[in-house]
Amino acid sequence: MPSHTVASALIKLFFHGGSPWQWPTWQDRTGIKYGLFPEEDEHLPEGWTRDTADAIHSYFKAYDALDTEDRKIKFARSTKGASAHPGRKLWADWVTKSWRKWDIHRAITEGLHKSSVHPITVLLNEGSINATWPNADFYVPCALDNVGFVLFGTEVFPTEAFVLPIDLRRPVTIFIQHSWDIIRRHVVRDRIRLPKLEEAAVNSFEALNKGKPTKAKITHTIRTVAKWKEVADVYGTAENTTKAVELLDRLNEILSAVGAQVAPRKEGTKARLSKAEEKSFKELATAGDLRDLMDVYQQYFQSPEDDDDRRPLIDQTVQLSFNFRDVENSDLGMEMESDMSPELLATSLGFLRQRLPHQFNTLRAMNGVTPWDKPTQFETEADNRRNLHPLSLHWHQLAGIHSIIRSVFTKTAVADHCTGVLVADEVGLGKTAQCLSLIAFLNQVIMIQTHKQPYELPPILKTFKFLKGQEQIEPLAHLIITPGTLRSQWRNEIQTLFRPRSLDIFFYDCPKTGNAAFWSPTGAFHSSKQEPQNKIILTTHSSLQNDYSRISRQSLERGVLTSRPWQLPEQTHDGSGTLFNQKFLTVTIDEAHEMRNVGIKYFAGLRALQLGAVKLVLTATPLLTSSKDLSSLARLIGIPHFMTKDSAEEAKEDAAAIRKAKKVEDDGLTLQQVQIRAVRRIQAQFLGHVLRRTIDSRDWSGKRLLDLPPFKTIVGVLTLSDREMEILVQRQQDAQASASTGNEAGKFTTRKFYMEYRLTLCFPKTDPGSPNPDFESIDQWNRIKSTKMDVCAQICQYYLLGDDVPDVEFIDGKPVFPKSNPSDGPKAHSKTRKILIYSEFPSMTSLLVKVLDIYGVQCFTIDGNDSFDKRANVVAAFQQDGGPRVLIFSSVGTVGLNLSIADVVVFFDQPWSAQDERQIRGRAHRQPQSKVVRVIHLLANDSSDIIIYNISRGKEHLFDAFLNKQLGQGKSYK
Repeated sequence: MPSHTVASALIKLFFHGGSPWQWPTWQDRTGIKYGLFPEEDEHLPEGWTRDTADAIHSYFKAYDALDTEDRKIKFARSTKGASAHPGRKLWADWVTKSWRKWDIHRAITEGLHKSSVHPITVLLNEGSINATWPNADFYVPCALDNVGFVLFGTEVFPTEAFVLPIDLRRPVTIFIQHSWDIIRRHVVRDRIRLPKLEEAAVNSFEALNKGKPTKAKITHTIRTVAKWKEVADVYGTAENTTKAVELLDRLNEILSAVGAQVAPRKEGTKARLSKAEEKSFKELATAGDLRDLMDVYQQYFQSPEDDDDRRPLIDQTVQLSFNFRDVENSDLGMEMESDMSPELLATSLGFLRQRLPHQFNTLRAMNGVTPWDKPTQFETEADNRRNLHPLSLHWHQLAGIHSIIRSVFTKTAVADHCTGVLVADEVGLGKTAQCLSLIAFLNQVIMIQTHKQPYELPPILKTFKFLKGQEQIEPLAHLIITPGTLRSQWRNEIQTLFRPRSLDIFFYDCPKTGNAAFWSPTGAFHSSKQEPQNKIILTTHSSLQNDYSRISRQSLERGVLTSRPWQLPEQTHDGSGTLFNQKFLTVTIDEAHEMRNVGIKYFAGLRALQLGAVKLVLTATPLLTSSKDLSSLARLIGIPHFMTKDSAEEAKEDAAAIRKAKKVEDDGLTLQQVQIRAVRRIQAQFLGHVLRRTIDSRDWSGKRLLDLPPFKTIVGVLTLSDREMEILVQRQQDAQASASTGNEAGKFTTRKFYMEYRLTLCFPKTDPGSPNPDFESIDQWNRIKSTKMDVCAQICQYYLLGDDVPDVEFIDGKPVFPKSNPSDGPKAHSKTRKILIYSEFPSMTSLLVKVLDIYGVQCFTIDGNDSFDKRANVVAAFQQDGGPRVLIFSSVGTVGLNLSIADVVVFFDQPWSAQDERQIRGRAHRQPQSKVVRVIHLLANDSSDIIIYNISRGKEHLFDAFLNKQLGQGKSYK
C-alpha cells in the first residue's frame, strides 16, 4: 500500500502552524530563517525564485484541500496526467536534495540510539545481523519523543513531560520509517558484504601458504583482515568478535615470524605456523621490507582507538567570531603574581633548590631522553652531557602555580570553597608542567606535614592555610584524564620532570567490560609500595566514559538536560571496581573542551572531578559554539553559580537572544554583540578560578613571556593530474560506502574510514593494496608521480639551496620558485637550513624518501614504530652539522621533541585540527628558535585537504570576551 513520503510529511507539518520552519533548532539545521514563503525575495530558501515559491505554495494548498489520507498520498505521488501538480516535482526534488544536506538521517539515528531501538541494536540483541528484520511498527513509536527532540528541540514540547504532541507524531513517524528503510538497505548490503570480506581475509592467509610468501602477499593480508574487522566491529556480535580476535592473532603470528614486534600469542593458544613456515617467513623480509610492513600494519591496527580521536571529516561547528583582546593591567589569574619576581615566587612556593620542587630532576635532555629511560646519560661523567640543560620553570609557570594555590586554598576554613581552576593558557606555555608542578608542590607539603623536618611549610601556606576547610592535606593519589593520543606525552613529561622512583605511574585502561582487576587489593595500583600521593594514574577520555557508563543510566530526561544540567544521571551501581569508588588529591582533565556538550562524556568528567580535592580543567582553546559551553566548563570546575536555576535561565535567555540576533541582516554585528554580552557576564563568575596567559603576555619585568620570532604561513594549492583525480574519485566513493555502515550503526566517521582516500592524495594507486612502486630516475617517476610528493621534494631541494632564498609562491596550482640573488649579508651562500616534513601515514614515508633521493635530497625519518633509543639517536644526528638536513616525522612518537634547529615545516598531509597543527608546528616554532619559521601547507585542490585546512582555520579565534579581564570585573550584564 502506498505511503507518505518525507516530502508529503513536511506538508502535513506545515499546516501545523507553519511547522517546523518557525522552530529555532530546525532553522539552525536547515539555514532557513524566514519560513518557506517569506514576503521578501531575498529571504526565500536558497535556490528558489518567487515563481518556485508560488508553485510550491499552490501545491501545498491543493494537497491540504483533499479530504482523505489516501487521496493526499495519491496526489503527492502523481507524476503524470491532469492530477500532476507542477509544484509537486519542484517540492519533492528540493526536499530530496536538502534532506542529506540537512543531515536529517543522522539526527534520526541519534534519536533511535537514545531510545535503544536502532534496528542494528535490535539485531545485535538477537545475536546476528541475519535475524529477522525488526518490524518498524513495533519500535518506531518508542523513538518518537527522542527523535522529535533531536530534530526540533525543546520548543515543540508543551510541558516538561516531553511527550511529542499528537499532531506531530504522524509526520515524525514517516521520517523515522524513511530512515528505517535506509538502514535496512545498508544492512541487506552488508549481509552480503560481510561474508565476502571474511572470505577474502581467510583466502589471503591461504595464499600465503601457496608458494613463497612475499611482502605483497602479507600487505594484502593486512588490508583484507583490516577491512573485514572494520565492518565486523560495527556488527559486534559475539561470533564476529571471536573471529576478529582469531584472525588478528593469526596475522600477528605471521608478522612476529617475520621479525615484527606485535602483540604476542595469548597463553593457552596453539601456534598455527609450522617450523618450516616460520623459517620461510623469517627469510622473507629485509629490514626495509619489515619497516614497510609495520607501517601498513600500524595504519590499520595501531591507529588511536580513543573515542576522542575520532574526528569527523567535516566539522560543522560554528565558532564565535571575536578575537582575544589585550588586558590592561594583568592577565587573568595574575592579580597578585604580576609584580612578583621568579625568586620571590619560588621562595613563596618553597621551591628552594634551583626554583624547583623537591621531587624534580635538575637536568633535561634536548633529545627527549629521560632519567627513567637512560639514567647513565644524566651521570656527571657521561659523554653526552652537552645534550643536557638545566631543568627550570619559567616565570609564568611559577606564577601560574602560585595563582592556582591562591585559588584553591583559603585564608580561613571554608569547607565548601570551590577548588577548581580553568587553566586556559595559550599553547606553548606549559600547562602540563604547571599541573605536574602543582602535584609536586602538594606532595612536598604532605612530606613536610608528615615528617615536620627538615623543612618548613612554604610561605604561601602561612596565608592561604586551608584546603577544603582542613590545614592537613590528605595523602591521596592523583588522576589525570587525557585524550588517548596525548597520554604517552604526559607520561614522558612526568618522567622528564620527576626523579626516577620518586613516584609510580599507572595507565588505567577501561574497556566497556570494565577493569575491576586494576582496583583489586592485589592489583598493581594497591600493590605499589609508594605512599598514596606518590601515585599518578593516567587514563583516557574514552576509558573514563566506559567506566562511568557501567555505573549510571545512559541519559537523563530531556527537561533535565536544559533545566538542571549539573544533575548527574541516576547511579545504578555502587562504583566498586571502578575509579568512581576512589578519592584523589588532584583530578586533572586535559583538552577539557571535548566535554563541553551535556551528555555521557560530560557527566563522566563532572563526576570524576568531584572525586578530587583539587580540580584542574585544562584547555587552550575552548571551542565555543555558544556561551553555554563556558557554562559547562564552569560546572566541571564546580563554580556554585552554575549549579543554580538562575544560570539555567540565563542560558535559555542567551540562546533566545542569539537566535533572534541571527535573523538581523547586519553582517553578524548584532550577533557578535549578543555573544560578547553573554560571555562577559559568565566571565564575571569565573574570576578567581581561571588562569589565562598568551605568548604575548608580559612577565614581572615587562618582557614577553616567549620571545619567539614569528612564523610565516605559505599555502600551496596544487592542481592534481587527471589520472590522480580519477583514482581519487574512486577512493572517495569507497570511503563513502565504508562510512555509511559506521554511520548507520551510530559509529563516528573516523580517520580510518577515510584513510585510503587520503593515502591516494599522497600517492595515487589504481589498486590501493599494491606495493609502492620502484623507480630510479626522475623520468621513471614522472610517469607515475604524485603531484603532492613531487612538489614536496622540489620545495626541499629549493630551500636547501641557501638560507636566504626567496620564498616559494603558488600560482595556478603550481609552485613558482623565484630566482635566488644571493645577498651580501651573513646568510649569503650559507647552507645551514633544516627542514621538517610532517607525514600522517608512515607507509608513505619510504616512498617519499625515494622521491627526495632522486631530487638529491637526503633525509632522516622517525615515527611511532621506532624505538625510543632510535628516535633519540635520529634527533641527535639531525641536530648536528654535516648530515642530512631534512627530517620526515609523524605526530606519533614525536610529541614533545625540540626540533627548533629547523626553520621550515612542510605539511605534506593536513592534520585534523588546529590543535594538532600547533603541536606539529611547535616542533620548530619554540624556544630557542631564533629564525622566522616558514610553515608550508601542500593542499590538493578539490579534495579533503581544502576542507580540513579550512576547518582548522575556523578554530583559531575563540572566547576573547571571556578573557577580557577588565570588562568582566564587578559589572552587571543583565
